[in-house]
Amino acid sequence: MQAGLLACLVSGLILLAVSASHIVGQNDPWPLCALIITTTFTLGFIGPNANVLALTHHGHQAGAASALLGTMAFAIGGSSGILMALLPPTKLSSTAFGMLAGILGMVLCNFWRRAAEKREMPHRDM
Repeated sequence: MQAGLLACLVSGLILLAVSASHIVGQNDPWPLCALIITTTFTLGFIGPNANVLALTHHGHQAGAASALLGTMAFAIGGSSGILMALLPPTKLSSTAFGMLAGILGMVLCNFWRRAAEKREMPHRDM
């Protein structure tokens, strides 16, 4: 999952840099399409692994935990759609900025998860 997060972050940063620099535009959209596909491709590695990690400690409540994950996914998806509608639609960098904001949210949640796992680990004296 760490490699997927890193690849997603890198492709999102490249996407923002390319779209903000106006290297490509309406006449040549294929590099931008390739970067969007690459970023979305890396999300396929992150999503299932994140769900497994979220349900790992809640086996006794798997149904309720899974329902909560689904509800959160729909709520975040709906609210991000509203936020994306507020960005200027005439700029290519708006899409890249919205995608990068979501990627940075995933990275921050991953740091939070890893910090929580470190706190839960019993300290061993060797």
